[in-house]
Amino acid sequence: MKATFFCVGENAKKYPEIISKILVEGHGIGNHTYNHIKGWKTKDLDYVKNAIKASAYIKSNLFRPPYGRITRNQGALLKAKGFRIIMWNLLSCDYLASLDKEKSLSALVEGSKSGSIIVFHDSEKAAENLYWILPRYLEALHTRGLNWSAL
Repeated sequence: MKATFFCVGENAKKYPEIISKILVEGHGIGNHTYNHIKGWKTKDLDYVKNAIKASAYIKSNLFRPPYGRITRNQGALLKAKGFRIIMWNLLSCDYLASLDKEKSLSALVEGSKSGSIIVFHDSEKAAENLYWILPRYLEALHTRGLNWSAL
């Protein structure tokens, strides 16, 4: 597997061809809830139902909570349903309009080590930062002799 993309279920439903392309190209997918809900503002059972709803379009037991926040009980309920919760150790912050791209890139490169999980976003809000940071980040990894792989 090359990389794992955590997808919002409603987007996977709207764009099944993108999910197919991700899988055909040897990447993996993971569940990111059906509509990117906030765990700390959602009743536990409603949160789990939302993740299960996304599973209709995302065939994976990998789960990354939106915003990186869920309650302890939500985590336990998701695990009981067979989900494997995946967090990260580096966040690009590519979604921030005021992001200092150089500082973000530097922090990502300096913080990367074997086993690191890095979050980038595929939203319009993050696009400008993503397109600037990601190629430079991958080149820096290559220069340092690091390879990236997936879960």
